[in-house]
Amino acid sequence: MRFGLTERLGDFPGITIKVAPLDVDPYRIIAELTQRGPSDAEWMAFMAAARRSLNSNLGRFFQSKLSPDQFGDVVFTELLRAHAVAVAAGRQRAGILGALNELDKEVALFHGQQQGAYLEGFVRRLNEKSKRYWDEEKGEWKRGVINRDLQMYASRYRGSANIAFESNSPEGSEFYWRLGIAEHCPDCLELAAESPHTQGELPVFPGDGGTKCIVNCKCWLVRGDGVKAFEPDPGVGKYVEDAPEDGFNPLEDYVGETTGEVAVTEQDDTYTLPQSPVSAAIKYRKSAVKERIQSGVAIVDQVHSDGLLPKVVAGRFVDPNGLTAEGWYFTSVQSNEYYGRTVGFLNLKPTAAFPELTVVHEIGHILEIEILGAGTIVNRLSKPHWNDVGEALVMTAQVGGLLNARNQVGDRLRQAVSDGDLAFGAQLAEWLERLDYLLMPEEIWARAYAQFVTKRSGSDILGKQLAQRMRIEFERNLPTHWEDDDFGPVYQAIVKAMIAEGWIDEETD
Repeated sequence: MRFGLTERLGDFPGITIKVAPLDVDPYRIIAELTQRGPSDAEWMAFMAAARRSLNSNLGRFFQSKLSPDQFGDVVFTELLRAHAVAVAAGRQRAGILGALNELDKEVALFHGQQQGAYLEGFVRRLNEKSKRYWDEEKGEWKRGVINRDLQMYASRYRGSANIAFESNSPEGSEFYWRLGIAEHCPDCLELAAESPHTQGELPVFPGDGGTKCIVNCKCWLVRGDGVKAFEPDPGVGKYVEDAPEDGFNPLEDYVGETTGEVAVTEQDDTYTLPQSPVSAAIKYRKSAVKERIQSGVAIVDQVHSDGLLPKVVAGRFVDPNGLTAEGWYFTSVQSNEYYGRTVGFLNLKPTAAFPELTVVHEIGHILEIEILGAGTIVNRLSKPHWNDVGEALVMTAQVGGLLNARNQVGDRLRQAVSDGDLAFGAQLAEWLERLDYLLMPEEIWARAYAQFVTKRSGSDILGKQLAQRMRIEFERNLPTHWEDDDFGPVYQAIVKAMIAEGWIDEETD
């Protein structure tokens, strides 16, 4: 086989590659970690770099600078490098710290051999100019098809990370298969229904190609203690029975330039603006939602500063995934993948029922993702004072109620699958998906943050929106926010954490 295992570990290629336009090498960031595991943002940066590396070499192939065989050699080298980093990332996330080591490389060689067989066929079809890849009438390559197939190799990296996460976790750990916000193949539905899975019992892993959705899996693993493995990066498509011939290029839907103007917030005369207010990080795009976003940001400014956030463009943007959420935040890595812009995007839907509350919720995401690391607060993987916030949150009756509901729905879904009642199972799967989303560590934190800002600011706008939302949640029998008594310990923990960060002045508390 052309792309087989190298005989000696000493021949393993180095991990450093040149990746533009980032100033640092995302591969090396993870490979050199010693005291912690990679954050979600660092993982996404690595995946984006890995995909760009493949795209760059594909461009060289299309320009006839590489023959099919040369292209295959380069791709195989990249696969080995990236799998090694992915294995290290999974091990680190599981709690076995330390930089990239020889065992990581050895495991990566195994994963590389698995993909080598498929790569062999891929290169052979390029050499033969098969109908799948070559348009005989136009006399040119079918670039969309080739690129889509090539990116499937990169999608497999997450599978390697998830396998390493499971195998390096404490002995006897249990794992929950969480469904992503997308269509699901039958395998994923069954794996979610059968959760939790004891270590060593999972037959497949999200993104390893073992489910019917192959590497397009949108699911992820959560360990019994709450530690989450890696979610899919934006380059992964949704599950479809028949994929289109031409790949989707998100850059074609780029929504345009920003105005470049800095946010102007209205402050109370008695209030002194913090030295690094949240508003200092925001640039507004001209849109129908600009004033509502400014209103929400101004309320946050009255509560705390932010510790110097990176620049964020706020406005109304087209979601390339077709989602209809009232608001969302894309990191600079995600924005670069979708829009070709290396800046964070904060989006607010014009018809949002609770606009200011939604803006504050998204700012909660921004603070955690950009400063602390996504999911680190509730997972208690952050600084001690933020871990105290996470501990307070998981002890609340509200979170406990959601967990109980999730377990009940999971049991009923498992029974429906066993009974062959697919229609009822599909309904339960939708409920399970919603509950899994609400129980994501980053979502628990963002809801708590929005409620914290509402209470501390005393804002009538936020107060009315939160009260209305809680009434609706109560009517639907799916509360996602906290009653005052339940939220008290969380509120005090957040205050202490922000004082420790210097975001709140202890003298004025």
